[in-house]
Amino acid sequence: MNNIIYTSREELDELRNKKLRAQFLLCVQEVPFYKELYDRHGINADVVHTMRDLTSLPIVDKSVVRDRCLHPLYDKRRCLKSRSSGSTGEPFYTYFDRRSWFMKKYWVKYRARRACGMRFGDRVSIIDTDGDQALKKKNRLFALLFPFLNLRAFSIFDPLSITIQKIRTRKPTIIYSMPNYLFRLAREMERDGIPIDSVRLIFTSSEYLEKPVRSYIEKTFRAEVFDVYGSTEFKEIAWECERHEGYHINEDEVICEIVKDGVPVATGEIGDIVVTDLNNKAMPLIRFNTQDKGMLIDTPCSCGRTLALLKIYGGRASDNIYLPTGELIEAFRLTTSIEYIAGLLKYQIVQTSYDALFIKVITDNDTAGDEVRKIIEDTTHHTMQVDIERCESIELEKNGKYKVVKNSIDKS
Repeated sequence: MNNIIYTSREELDELRNKKLRAQFLLCVQEVPFYKELYDRHGINADVVHTMRDLTSLPIVDKSVVRDRCLHPLYDKRRCLKSRSSGSTGEPFYTYFDRRSWFMKKYWVKYRARRACGMRFGDRVSIIDTDGDQALKKKNRLFALLFPFLNLRAFSIFDPLSITIQKIRTRKPTIIYSMPNYLFRLAREMERDGIPIDSVRLIFTSSEYLEKPVRSYIEKTFRAEVFDVYGSTEFKEIAWECERHEGYHINEDEVICEIVKDGVPVATGEIGDIVVTDLNNKAMPLIRFNTQDKGMLIDTPCSCGRTLALLKIYGGRASDNIYLPTGELIEAFRLTTSIEYIAGLLKYQIVQTSYDALFIKVITDNDTAGDEVRKIIEDTTHHTMQVDIERCESIELEKNGKYKVVKNSIDKS
């Protein structure tokens, strides 16, 4: 199974078609939610045989699914589950059968980390949002499952100085956390003036990784950053390799489509990322709109791995902006326009009214803020007042994350 990332395209597609057919039959024949949904659309068991047939099926999202697509033979109380952070305003539980949970939670992640250079004997520090009791349980599980990796989890809610002290004491060779947190940690390290020189690899996930943030983390830790794209509903969907030409999709686990207004777009076009799970039997998700933006890349990665490449734009934690004319400006149009500005380390774009944007920037020069203002004014067709504030930190959301683009208009 480890060779799946290098298997031939023909063998991989054959495996995926086989898994998709089995998952579709499970849904159309045994899961009441899908039986009712597909019956309304005149869909029977003969409709889907290969991945090309997926477009015959309706797209679903959290507002439709909730826990209604649970397989009746799986008891919620016996399933393993994940809860979304609620970054879209819709907290959501996903239930997994035990085999798919183990494969997604541990094996698929381990396979990808090994491909990126993780070795036996590495000391791995994971900094996440769990509470004290959950951390203790997780650390016991790590010691049982991965004694050869020396994993240890810390809390993202500890003071930065305490976390830095723990890292310096433990001397991890790998760190795994959210990019915004690692950025704050790096800023604290720089102010402290004492570098952490044990880290070789850094893995980020759970938030959109802006290019300036990646560069700053790599420079401060003097370590290579690999970003991971995943979700509560599917666990790890795709990951960066050492070439950083896109995100390798875990194609034996999921099928990724890119659609716009419900219609698949051509490779190379940006749209909504729609994912189909190939293995979870307890709560199968077929053509589930993640509400993230992405693009499929039509050229294979130069690393030689078979797995197709995905590019990520923004994320579901970001909002859209509306001009006074009513035109919608998607978050990725704003973020991709300013991320190459020299000296811009981090930023947040907040819409405070229909004709005003407030932008917080963290910079290492005096001109980056003015460049941000000019580009955003151009992008919004000079229809909005754009105010810039240079600051030292950006406030997090209640779930411990932060929105790169945030719409704060009161719509009540």
